[in-house]
Amino acid sequence: VVIMEKLQLSINKKIEVLWGQEVFKSNIQDVTEEYMCISIPSKNGEFIPLNKGLEIELFYYDKDVVYKFTSRVIGRKVDGV
Repeated sequence: VVIMEKLQLSINKKIEVLWGQEVFKSNIQDVTEEYMCISIPSKNGEFIPLNKGLEIELFYYDKDVVYKFTSRVIGRKVDGV
């Protein structure tokens, strides 16, 4: 088991959300000291609702390493893009 003090998340990096037994693709849109924003996770044209308070498992890809961690949805943001 490797314990890290701080994971360096990068904008536009690939991230995946484990939803039941399926993996939905997303990417990081923004990163702050307190939170990160991701795009709506999708798979084959299907989107999943990430409602406030939901705990999700994420896979983050960085070079030759894959990180798996649990995160909690703190809100949803609508951006005009």
